[in-house]
Amino acid sequence: MPPAATTVLPVQDAPQHSEDALKDRLSRWKTRLDALTEIHLPTDYPRPIPLQVVEAVHALQLPEQTSLALLQASMAINRPAAVSSSASTAVQSRQTSGANSPTPSAANSHASPFTILLAAFAILLHRYTGDEDMSIGSSSEARNPVVLRLGVSPGQTFRDVVEQTQLAERDAANDEVPFASLMAHLFPNTTDASQQQQAAPLFRVRFFNELDTPSDQVLNSTSATTDLTITLISHASSSLRFGLLPEIELKVSYNSILFSTKRIQHILEQLVQVINTAGPKPDILVSDIPIVTEACRQVLPDPSANLQWANWPGAIHDIFARNAKNFPERQCVFENRDILSTDGSGRVVGQQKHIYTFG
Repeated sequence: MPPAATTVLPVQDAPQHSEDALKDRLSRWKTRLDALTEIHLPTDYPRPIPLQVVEAVHALQLPEQTSLALLQASMAINRPAAVSSSASTAVQSRQTSGANSPTPSAANSHASPFTILLAAFAILLHRYTGDEDMSIGSSSEARNPVVLRLGVSPGQTFRDVVEQTQLAERDAANDEVPFASLMAHLFPNTTDASQQQQAAPLFRVRFFNELDTPSDQVLNSTSATTDLTITLISHASSSLRFGLLPEIELKVSYNSILFSTKRIQHILEQLVQVINTAGPKPDILVSDIPIVTEACRQVLPDPSANLQWANWPGAIHDIFARNAKNFPERQCVFENRDILSTDGSGRVVGQQKHIYTFG
């Protein structure tokens, strides 16, 4: 499994670095983005060529059970504990590459609801595609667009994925480069950044916090190569009883040429189920997190259901043979003025069956 890695794509107020420092950072980004896997979500409709986009939006308010699970996950992962093996590997990899890396204890810092939901989304992408290396477009607190490269495998725990996501976000905050410089370094033979992004998209899905969403110009420049975008919208709680629980709405913008509304509803409900299951039990394995919801069960085939095989009329040649025996006088096939009776068609079927059986 590849280590967690991030690429920052700031478009405004990007920090200024010396030429040597910028070269070092660009070199690290190129190494981290080497052999980047392009995620391919299963679609409801064929992907058109050339690609067309008809945007649609669907939203879901997280239920209180899910908000409580987010709080439980944040408290559990925030406890002082040994860094997980996967998180430690990611830290060592960054230290070896010379990046601005946090210490291992950084993995135990507070996990925000955004980070937990992002980790759950990465797990859902892994379960949908089977990919263990994926890139997700996101944004920093300074509204700079970022690309988070995460590794998710069945043997990891939910805690592992959340800690890895935390470290990836921290790398993005500690190691920024101008977007134009990054694209020029990755694609030295191309001058148009928009064409570079379309030719080799760094991500196919995006995950934003509404308050940190990049500018419309940035969003529009990557929308053509983005299949779906999830935006977290936080609402202030008016209840004193549940004031500690975050009130979060998930808004999904998607390409309706590729996905149906029912598919997006399934994705949101499955994301909620991942949180409800793993939030109270953060050490559950990724492979053990169920993603089949009640809505999924209604459309999945029931292997125990009566498929009415007893009422099957038989193969088409058996139907012809039966009709020929029971109604030999009836007309069966018309071609111009030639008429083949049912009895005649039955003899033809019998001959074909004999040839098929005995040669």
